[in-house]
Amino acid sequence: MEEPSPEHWYAALSSPCGVVLKANDPVAAQQRLYQIRANLADPDLNNITIATSPNPDELWLVKRG
Repeated sequence: MEEPSPEHWYAALSSPCGVVLKANDPVAAQQRLYQIRANLADPDLNNITIATSPNPDELWLVKRG
């Protein structure tokens, strides 16, 4: 499983649709991702949302629109 990092946000930003993050604890990973985004203070990252996956050990970082 992957530890959430700023690289996940920027990978999602540079991809056509977004990225998948594998996480042992998706709730904790989601909280950590939001914390990372707040610390980065990059307004471009506000175009990415975190979605839960039907797979219980995944989160999706998805571009809006």
